[in-house]
Amino acid sequence: MTRLRAHLTWLARRQELLERMPSERIVSEVAITKQGDDRARAEIAQAIAELNALVRHHNLVVTATSLHLPIATFEGLLEIARTPRR
Repeated sequence: MTRLRAHLTWLARRQELLERMPSERIVSEVAITKQGDDRARAEIAQAIAELNALVRHHNLVVTATSLHLPIATFEGLLEIARTPRR
């Protein structure tokens, strides 16, 4: 979750930077931002896949369905990451 929150903060800062940037640099900086976003999303997706493998194993081993864990999704974690901390 920390990695996802940090990435969202980075994206917000990049967006602010792009809004103040000279027009001749915008296209290249947008490309750099997209590459960074794609790389971070791929890393996060890999971490989610690894987590879900552990969750699936847990759910196979634990026979009581009341103790089963839900599968994580990028969208679900993104929603949690965007909510303000208490």
